[in-house]
Amino acid sequence: MSEKWTSILVADRIREAAETLKRLPDAHPGRRMSSSWPDVVLNPREAYGYTPIKDNPSPPTAGAIDRMDEVLIKWIGWLNLEEVRILWSWVLGVPVWLVSRRMGVHRGTVHRKRIATLKKIAVYLNANGVPVLPAARAE
Repeated sequence: MSEKWTSILVADRIREAAETLKRLPDAHPGRRMSSSWPDVVLNPREAYGYTPIKDNPSPPTAGAIDRMDEVLIKWIGWLNLEEVRILWSWVLGVPVWLVSRRMGVHRGTVHRKRIATLKKIAVYLNANGVPVLPAARAE
């Protein structure tokens, strides 16, 4: 018997897509606008290089980008706007009380809609015969 998609597997793939999206480079260096003028220094500590070191994550793998594209292009296309907002607010870590307040519903309703949305995606994937490819674990 072949493995089926579950809401937990779908949730893992959506989380992985969000992480991959964060790890993509902001902009290609050749496409940025540049100036010959120096940057404006607003803080004296910045003038002498006393800024904290930025932790740049490693770029995502090609497989992670392919899985992200599948989630963002195919899976999200099956959902309505409310379901997309609930899923992405959950992935981004927005508190449930804030989402429920903005939507004008109880926080339990937001939770139930999130679970139902994950199950809806799993049903679509199982109905279309998409093979189960779990999300890659972070190294």
